[in-house]
Amino acid sequence: MGRPFQFSTNARLSFLRRGLLGLGACGFAFDVFLAALAFDGFIELFSHKCLYFVRVLRFCITTMKVCSRRFNLFLLLTAALVLSGGCKTEKQHEQDKLNKVVGALRVHIEVVPDEMGTSQTISVLRSEPVLVTIAKEPVLTEANIILAKVIPSPGGFSVAVQFDEAGGLMLEQFSAANPGKHFVIYGQWSDKPADGRWLAAPLITHHITNGVLSFTADASAKEMDQLVLGLNNVAKKVHTGRFK
Repeated sequence: MGRPFQFSTNARLSFLRRGLLGLGACGFAFDVFLAALAFDGFIELFSHKCLYFVRVLRFCITTMKVCSRRFNLFLLLTAALVLSGGCKTEKQHEQDKLNKVVGALRVHIEVVPDEMGTSQTISVLRSEPVLVTIAKEPVLTEANIILAKVIPSPGGFSVAVQFDEAGGLMLEQFSAANPGKHFVIYGQWSDKPADGRWLAAPLITHHITNGVLSFTADASAKEMDQLVLGLNNVAKKVHTGRFK
């Protein structure tokens, strides 16, 4: 048998130069370069995909936050509108109730009792009743009023009523013709008969030319506030004008 096959030194060098694939001395380097290049491309592609994916997630998260904030803002605005509407409705309801309050005021003149049935005797002032005979028919009513108001005073309050032109003329005539007598005033501040009584009997001391009749009422401030409100509601329906 021959000797085993052996590479000579030169053959070994030649083999290493050619490389395993016969690509020459640069074969190994070329193989490593291609592998590294392919791996590098994979890393870059993966990095871009991850970055894109993260950005998408961030975008989605930011969008959700923005949507959440906008939703909360819309919710608050809606709640505010509902509450505002509720307040307005409640206030309007309250105002409607006040506008429905009515009042009545009748001014009679003191007369001498007669047998014709045109007069009647009434009692004024609950704490110290006084009997007064008056004409049954009033000389002035709430239909002649253009404005009523409660006037505070050191001892309490008084009520002032201004009449329209026709009422002012009647007030002037009766005050001029009946000095020393009384105007007797009946007031009612709701549609309940119990919320009405003879309020005052002011003495006629002078000729009233300004169309304003003032008196101190036998009533509480609350009752007179309601009476004034009712009288003004009636006046708004048929008259315009203010105290001068």
